[in-house]
Amino acid sequence: CICFFAWYHNEELGRWEWEVSLFSYDMATKTEKPLIVFEDFVGFSNYAMLLKGDVLTTAGHHPRKDGYYFVSYDLSTGKTLWKKEIDVVSQIGDRFLTVKKTESYTEYSLFDGITGNHLWDFQFKESDVYFCGVDARNMGYFYRENAIVSQINLQDGSLLDEIFLSYPYGSNICVKENYMIFQIEQQAFQCLFLPTKQVIWTKNLKEYSSCFMHETFYSASWIGQMISEKEMISYDNEGIILFDIHTGTPTKRFQVDPYKIEYIHRISNTSFILELKDDENQLFPSIIQIELSDLTSGIVYKLPEKKEIYRSE
Repeated sequence: CICFFAWYHNEELGRWEWEVSLFSYDMATKTEKPLIVFEDFVGFSNYAMLLKGDVLTTAGHHPRKDGYYFVSYDLSTGKTLWKKEIDVVSQIGDRFLTVKKTESYTEYSLFDGITGNHLWDFQFKESDVYFCGVDARNMGYFYRENAIVSQINLQDGSLLDEIFLSYPYGSNICVKENYMIFQIEQQAFQCLFLPTKQVIWTKNLKEYSSCFMHETFYSASWIGQMISEKEMISYDNEGIILFDIHTGTPTKRFQVDPYKIEYIHRISNTSFILELKDDENQLFPSIIQIELSDLTSGIVYKLPEKKEIYRSE
């Protein structure tokens, strides 16, 4: 069943309803379920969401409400179970990392995604500290001033190690599994193998450079999804890309004509959901479910007209 938040056009009243509703589509029967209105909706993020049964925990910033939220919804009723006004940076398994910045320090905190309970804080003395990602051992990496990357134990929030980067280290840094990627120029990247802390390649990736990073205010997140120890699945304006991280080499590309991929989300080890658009002006995107065993075909669902999908800002 595919679910999405959206505004919709009320045909009876002849107007748009600006309270966000949850729309559900059963892929097996190809039927829509009754919509559920969320009266206290404060946002949703594709990059941070935990679904347990009918309970969704996510990050939110509603375009018509102030503040950033860490929030839990009951999808069966449309009720808000709890919410905290705090800025979520990333989801890490069943937990959520948040940030608080001042002129004199940056504080990162970890919360349980099911209960919302606070787990730990770690305070950096610098005002500009950016989250880079999580490695294969579940250690978090944070890029600080003076080209220092701090390694934090995500179990208890303790400082484990620090990496001092030599030039050129780049402005955007991302960590995934055993790899740390540096964007050293617009299309040039460098890869550090974390178990040995050795640079294993430096390349101009040219047309493949856009399949690595998504920049946000507090971090540059890794776009792709790892499908093995060395390979990831990602996307760009042309379609789906399989990429060998260890060698810095694209292995396969699949066109998704006539669509442009907006986002890719993992639903299992072998299944993914793509959000697609025909062009930049299309209000009603399509959704396709693909399998790693056959990336050339999939199940397509076109979002009905007069429903405008909610997008996090």
